[in-house]
Amino acid sequence: VEMDEIGSYNMRLRVARKNDVETITINTKTITNTGDHNAWEEHEIIVDNFKEAALILSMTEFKPFFKLEKHRHTYIINEMEVLVEDITDFGGAIEVEIMCAPGDEERSKSQIKSLLLNELGLSESDIVPKSVTNIIMKQRAFNQKITF
Repeated sequence: VEMDEIGSYNMRLRVARKNDVETITINTKTITNTGDHNAWEEHEIIVDNFKEAALILSMTEFKPFFKLEKHRHTYIINEMEVLVEDITDFGGAIEVEIMCAPGDEERSKSQIKSLLLNELGLSESDIVPKSVTNIIMKQRAFNQKITF
């Protein structure tokens, strides 16, 4: 499973917990530049029942193909969201995001790369070309028993 073409997308059902508050969302990300996993159009809604939302999706063409559990700490540095994650059965990762307007993608990527290399001291080889989620998806897709 690979999303490289403009218009290809993913949909996810997510449970997030922050300060003892649980939020359930359905989210979709659609690729806006061919082969670029850093340029998305993203939309999200809040739902109130995870199990029912999962059952509704499973009754359509949307089928679960992998599960990801992680603990995340979020920081803001120079308008960038820095997410320090501990991913179950994978390990640690850092994700950096900037929500930008169409046309600002290259400037945003440059800003993120500068943060990672110059301020956080990472090397080019530490930066994954697409995303950690993409790596995990390839490892786990359709190989997990997923229940609601």
